[in-house]
Amino acid sequence: MDKHKRLLDAILDSSLDGILALSSLTGKPHATAVFSSLFPGWEKLRYNEPLEDVRDFYSKYIADVDDLLSIVAEVRRTRQRREGMMHRLDGRVIQVIGRVIKTEDGVETEVWTHRDITEQCRQDEQLHLRLQLITAVLNASSDAIFTILAGMEKPMANEKYSSFFPGWDEALRYGQPLKEVEDFFARYLTDWQAHVGLVDRVRQTKQYHKTIIHHKDGRIIEISGKMIKVAFVQRGELEIYTLRDITEEVRSKQKMLAMQLTVDNLSEPVVWLDTEGHITYVNQAACSALGYEGSPELLGKTFWRFFETQECGGEIPGAWSATLASLREQSHVRYDYTTIAKKNGESLPCTMLIDYISQGDETFTAVCFHDLSEQIQRIEAERATEAKSQFLAHMSHEIRTPLNGVIGLSHLLLCTQLDAKQMEYARLLHNSGNHLLSIVNDILDFSKIETEKLDIETIKFDLEKLVSEVIGMLTPRADEKNIVLESDCAGKKFPPLIGDPVRIRQVLVNLINNAIKFTHRGSVRLDVRAEPQREAYAGWDNVLKFSVTDTGIGIPKDKIDRLFHSFSQADASTSRKFGGTGLGLAISKRLITYGIFRTFEN
Repeated sequence: MDKHKRLLDAILDSSLDGILALSSLTGKPHATAVFSSLFPGWEKLRYNEPLEDVRDFYSKYIADVDDLLSIVAEVRRTRQRREGMMHRLDGRVIQVIGRVIKTEDGVETEVWTHRDITEQCRQDEQLHLRLQLITAVLNASSDAIFTILAGMEKPMANEKYSSFFPGWDEALRYGQPLKEVEDFFARYLTDWQAHVGLVDRVRQTKQYHKTIIHHKDGRIIEISGKMIKVAFVQRGELEIYTLRDITEEVRSKQKMLAMQLTVDNLSEPVVWLDTEGHITYVNQAACSALGYEGSPELLGKTFWRFFETQECGGEIPGAWSATLASLREQSHVRYDYTTIAKKNGESLPCTMLIDYISQGDETFTAVCFHDLSEQIQRIEAERATEAKSQFLAHMSHEIRTPLNGVIGLSHLLLCTQLDAKQMEYARLLHNSGNHLLSIVNDILDFSKIETEKLDIETIKFDLEKLVSEVIGMLTPRADEKNIVLESDCAGKKFPPLIGDPVRIRQVLVNLINNAIKFTHRGSVRLDVRAEPQREAYAGWDNVLKFSVTDTGIGIPKDKIDRLFHSFSQADASTSRKFGGTGLGLAISKRLITYGIFRTFEN
């Protein structure tokens, strides 16, 4: 028996754990050498002794003695195995396991195992810190990362991946069938087949692969996957998938492409420059404006060398640097006038707008210039027209003054006693003077309209009375040709109107005079009626429409376009046969347009 006891003691003393046995049969405890080293004085301990005595003993060695006492009390109460972790006063961590062993004869023995797990706790803490560090690094990444290892309890992913695919930790596991992978990613991706196809290729080839997928929330994702051997854990292979949100990158490229396509088709010249002022892009409109066949002739050249004025650059080395510095502050710079040297050496007058543009990491300068050549020519032409109109107006006034004297004197002459021949000559002189005065008045009106100096009155007038006066004034001329001149205005009641009755009378006289001039027999008729507007105009629901109808020679369709041109008639022989300057209809049209313009203006 002693031999067996010694053998058992030797076996227990060889254990790395500290073991204490307290038997109900013997009052003396038994402990291993390890326990003795951990808790000197253990010989005083007894089976089932009061908890206060246990506290007194262990409080000399253990910091959290109350936790130990609760385990002791639980073991005694339940007779079941219990364990806990205690901290010694010297800093070591002890795992305590307590249980009660009962033999067939009813003898109970409390067995307390004390294991020093200080190093294990330190290693666990280091591992936990490393996992926290790895997690922090993964979460700090701008990419979404997902890893999965054979035998792993669950895969690992960073927060970015969770934003793409919530629920990944429950749904994904190592080596699962592709059908289950499909079911998961179909919830989030419009083209989930591309993602599943990537997973399949990675598993089959064990090589790096990449593709583009589209999230249902509109994000565009570039995904890559690969498998690597994980020899240090002897678990086979690790699958790693990296996802990058390239939505903004793709949209920026699309915007840039759309912008370039738009600029390519602009009629305005556009040039893009790098930070050194070298041409990186030029559209066809700019090539044409500068006299070059295509962009290859201009790419890479210093754009500012084309300018002839120092304001925009010229040959001054620091000019572009100053312009660029100004652009960075103000985003754009405008020059109202400068000149560019064309390929053939000619100068191109233009305005210029320079913009500093940033697209993601790319920055460039866009230059848009507008050719002023046509505008300058138009201004010069307008000045010439104005000079001509002023000359005509001046000359018309100068001519009309003596002409009024001729007409007045001829009228007085007609009132004297003349023989038949003298009377005919005096009448011809008077009529010619009136005709010439009419021409001079037309020219004067035309010049006023061209220079926009014609005054349009806005007064109340009676339309029925105005039309009656026009018909009455022109009836004698119609009677001379045996033509019936009539109007449908007699008896019509028009509301009071506001406008310029003198100019309306002038237009009606021109139209009816023309009709009488080119009608040899039959009638000329003036109709006036109110018609509803197709579109609301100046707040009116209805407009008055004046129509002059005659039974004259008519106008060929191919000549109608010439009717309203100044100094132009449908047939060159008309002026010889019927007389006239060709200004009547042109003035009438411009009077109406001018009147409408003034109405809008007011």
